[in-house]
Amino acid sequence: MAKNVIDNLVTIGFSLDHCSVPGRKEEEFLANNEIEIGMGIHNEPGVKRLSSIPTSSELAKQLLKLLLDQNDPDRAFVPFNPGDKSVLLVNNLGSISNLELSAFAGIVIDQLSSTYGLSPTRVYVGTFMTALNGPGVSLTLLNLSRLPDPAVVLAALDAKTTALGWNGNVTAWDRAGKLHLVSSPPEEIHGKVAQVSADPAVFSKILTGAANALIKAEPEITKYDTIGTIS
Repeated sequence: MAKNVIDNLVTIGFSLDHCSVPGRKEEEFLANNEIEIGMGIHNEPGVKRLSSIPTSSELAKQLLKLLLDQNDPDRAFVPFNPGDKSVLLVNNLGSISNLELSAFAGIVIDQLSSTYGLSPTRVYVGTFMTALNGPGVSLTLLNLSRLPDPAVVLAALDAKTTALGWNGNVTAWDRAGKLHLVSSPPEEIHGKVAQVSADPAVFSKILTGAANALIKAEPEITKYDTIGTIS
């Protein structure tokens, strides 16, 4: 199921500036009137940097074209047709206000409908994966219609979870712009969590080993995260 979902996802983001990485003394920041499309969450260079910040509507138009333009062979690796069932995630990269995030989500939803004939079955708006304090937003769109069993995926998305990083505030938007809360399934339909036994000493050894390996590799990882600039 996860592989099918991944194969039918498209995503793009933008940021008004690089995030501030603790401990990094030298960091290139964008000018006040610049915006970068496609910037990575570790400040990796995006697909282009604009010297003038567009309106929210124009920005949404550019982002959606990068995701959905079927005439662009370099990017149209997931086909979307008018009427396809989809799921939209509008993610806060760190320091966008809830008001701005919700307003931008509304613009994106309107353009999905008017330009591409897509009305997402689920819309998730919130902070899911950040770039620390990155002042930007990412859009992710899943084409449910291309999945073998979209109902199973929707059930999984609706399932109740205690995962702290998953925002449970799910909304469905209709063409009139009204919001309808999609409630989680009843508690009784969820099975009990599997009880897996584990040796605490072995688990501690594995976790400590992984942490030490990551600390040792950190300089090299950081080096790759900071390679590349946009001219």
